[in-house]
Amino acid sequence: MATAPNHGLPSRALIETSKHYRLQHKIESFYPERAPLRRELYVKHMQCFAADATFAERCFMAANRVGKSEGVGAYEMSLHLTDKYPAWWKGRRFTRAISAWAAGKDAKTVRDILQLALLGPGRKRES
Repeated sequence: MATAPNHGLPSRALIETSKHYRLQHKIESFYPERAPLRRELYVKHMQCFAADATFAERCFMAANRVGKSEGVGAYEMSLHLTDKYPAWWKGRRFTRAISAWAAGKDAKTVRDILQLALLGPGRKRES
């Protein structure tokens, strides 16, 4: 049986592999140097990160849906827990493993919002 030419398009398997990688490595897509969502557009976020070098506690108070939970809290927590800081990072850098808490209103909030933001969707369990 003849197969249709792909006209230079990626295969379905390549698309699925790329999608899976992006889901599991979401942190790598945050605050790029160039792109429509480049970090220079997130002035307040960058100021909050930089303040981490000086202050033990900070408050990032902002409107809904501007990236407080995922783009600031979960992002920074991921950096500290993995020790994978981007070259541009001006905040505190831990030099040893740390213990940390991710807290929410209740267990469901932690699971559905914070855990998802920090760890991604995970794998489906097979019955």
